[in-house]
Amino acid sequence: VSLAATEAIQAIPDHYFQSVGSGTGAIAVWEMAWRLVTDATYGQKLPRLHLSQTQAFPIMAAAWEAHSRALPDIPVEKAREMARAAYSPVLGNRKPPYSLTGGLFDALSETGGIFAVPSNEDAANAGKLFMSLEGIDLDKAAQVCLAAFLMEAEANAFYSDDIILVNLTGGGSERAHADGIAIPATADIFFTKEDMAQETIKARFGF
Repeated sequence: VSLAATEAIQAIPDHYFQSVGSGTGAIAVWEMAWRLVTDATYGQKLPRLHLSQTQAFPIMAAAWEAHSRALPDIPVEKAREMARAAYSPVLGNRKPPYSLTGGLFDALSETGGIFAVPSNEDAANAGKLFMSLEGIDLDKAAQVCLAAFLMEAEANAFYSDDIILVNLTGGGSERAHADGIAIPATADIFFTKEDMAQETIKARFGF
């Protein structure tokens, strides 16, 4: 996304917004930005990462607010409960690559990153606003991202000539259900953890 946007804009964005569960997408943006900076065709400044999580599961946001490389120590069952309660379940990753070298903590540190935690209400309202302006429904994770962007825009956090890339990672499911009948897909072959031996897999496929 960041590479396609940079080629289209002909400049590295000043700001990059994304809601995160694992944060791998944001790490990829950081790594791509370094490649673009090294190339120097589109500028030599890394974009500032603006990331967001939901109220029920803000473990990375909490760690970053404390400027801690370590994530909060939460019992497994409690963490699972928090993840299930998240406005967008895909943002409830319990073991994100945040702390490790080259992970999200380093990406945020190097780009002067920001972590936001919009309320569920703000996320839903952002989704409604996008629907009214663009005519398409947003995935809940994308609603969280858009809400984070609107929070900073309303706080006048940008210069008028800043280039801002907002990655709205999904949408259109409501339209898809309204426009047609979903056809459920079922797998022809199922594997369990016990079936993961190479010889077992070959035998199931007839090799």
